[in-house]
Amino acid sequence: MKVPQIDINPLRVLGVYANSTLREIEQNKAQLRAFARVGQKVELPLWLRGLSLLLPMGDIDEEMLTQAQSQISLPEDRNYYARFWFERGDEKFAQDDEKFIALLNNHQVEEACELLKQRTDHAALKNLLLLYVMKPDWRGVADCASKCFEGDVNEFRLFMDEVVKASNTANSEGSHLLLYHFRDEFWKAEMRKLLINNHKRVLDGIMERLKHVPKDDANLLKNAYEKASEDKQHLKALLNLNGEESMIYQFYLGEFGKAMCITLYRYASTQKYHAHEIRWACKEFSDWWLFVKETDPDYSELRSMKKYMDRAKFTFPQYSRSKSNSQSSSTSTIFNNSGSTTTGIDGIDYSGCTVPAAVIIGLIVLFSIFSGSKKTNKEYNIVKTWDNYPQMQTSIFPHTYSSPQIKYKPDTLKQKYTDLFFNQK
Repeated sequence: MKVPQIDINPLRVLGVYANSTLREIEQNKAQLRAFARVGQKVELPLWLRGLSLLLPMGDIDEEMLTQAQSQISLPEDRNYYARFWFERGDEKFAQDDEKFIALLNNHQVEEACELLKQRTDHAALKNLLLLYVMKPDWRGVADCASKCFEGDVNEFRLFMDEVVKASNTANSEGSHLLLYHFRDEFWKAEMRKLLINNHKRVLDGIMERLKHVPKDDANLLKNAYEKASEDKQHLKALLNLNGEESMIYQFYLGEFGKAMCITLYRYASTQKYHAHEIRWACKEFSDWWLFVKETDPDYSELRSMKKYMDRAKFTFPQYSRSKSNSQSSSTSTIFNNSGSTTTGIDGIDYSGCTVPAAVIIGLIVLFSIFSGSKKTNKEYNIVKTWDNYPQMQTSIFPHTYSSPQIKYKPDTLKQKYTDLFFNQK
């Protein structure tokens, strides 16, 4: 994985180890400046240009050297970047360190790892951890991090937090699977906290961005909504990490649903003459409304938005999912427990009737005429006898007919709809 602090590290630019002394750093900087002034090129081993796991680095000029020096001028800044760069061991490992760097420059990563595995000192564990992160190899990361940061939980958090931010797996709904790589329960618990905090941080950022989208710009509102829909896997990740009854999960589910509903309301209120767009927004709003909490302090205002969307829905009877390209990406569906999305019980997307009502009525009339012309004599004779048998008329066509009244409890409907999204694969 590409961790920016590793790829773009001022210590790499200066060509020194993470634990090099200030004097060594100044010497390297002075030497590089001298060569740059006379136009002579120099190659430092710790630039690691031959290691394809790192981003390529161009020619080093004086401006880059000055910037790198300023980035590590303060002790806390230097410690920050040193956390993500290679170290050298004690003097007894000097030859091993030189061989290790040479292997990396030849992109012999596996050979370099095997060399480090023969040692148990902190520098070897730290360097091995960095290689596992770059590969990436999460089993190796878990083992090395547990040993490298043993007794220093704060360093573990500072290092692994940046790794989690850069990892696609750690930012997916399956992030909980990374916990299986940690054998020690203590470090597994710490890793769980880091993953939860990362998902919360991403969700906070999404909701904050939705708040600041211009209310009268339909394109920006729709783009922001679709981007947030793509990132809803962070909600699913919290569900997998904490469980459905978790207060953290329930809080973010409600807040995220609220933010999505507000965005859709703003979008629909700007689309005065685009019926298919409003229908799409109404459908999406209904999906997310399931997760709005009645205890929300803004619930009364949200209810007003719901009434507006309901009116818009009935204004356009073909209330369905839009067929536009942007809406056919299934961003409107809400995830269920298995991580899949749901359209209908039978898996069909019911998008409403597209045949005009007049055509349907015409077909019915034609069918009735055709059927009437085909009556048999026997049927005709039976019809003629109805006048003589009023009791038969009453039995076949009662004077009064009342259709059964089916009553649904709102809570029951909401529960069935929620179960459809979250429990059905």
